[in-house]
Amino acid sequence: MEEYRILCHESVSLSDLNNIVEIKSIAWPYDYESQIQWINNNIKSFDLHFILERNHKIDAYLDLVKVSAILDGVVHECWGVGNVCSRTHGCGDGQKIVKYVCNYLSNNDLIGILFCKEKLVPFYSKYGWEIIKIDNTNYEFGTVYSMIFSSRKYFKFEYSDRLF
Repeated sequence: MEEYRILCHESVSLSDLNNIVEIKSIAWPYDYESQIQWINNNIKSFDLHFILERNHKIDAYLDLVKVSAILDGVVHECWGVGNVCSRTHGCGDGQKIVKYVCNYLSNNDLIGILFCKEKLVPFYSKYGWEIIKIDNTNYEFGTVYSMIFSSRKYFKFEYSDRLF
């Protein structure tokens, strides 16, 4: 049976944390200690973990972290999407967790932001994300696209908060 859970980081159990590290390690093959160190350095107590679970095993995961961004010259509280991953690539679980988070953002009138590679723009666009900025800096993996999920239109985006 498919179940969605939202966990505030401060209340994540050791078991859940181990399961999160396990699924993150599929997409980002770092050892357990490196994954834990990254989480400790980058996920704050009020950040959220979104989990798609079947039979008590995480099949898709992402986190939402509270960040500040300047949109059209005004500072806004936003939620940054990070670490989107699924146990099995191409089975639709990534889509399901992203759709679930989009519903969460919409239902709570929240602004979502994310950064992605060009090849992922069509994926996120299907769910209502819009490009707000393109960074053509010469990154080793190419151009970085900043995307926003919001009920309002914004035209200028600046970000200098934390990684997610």
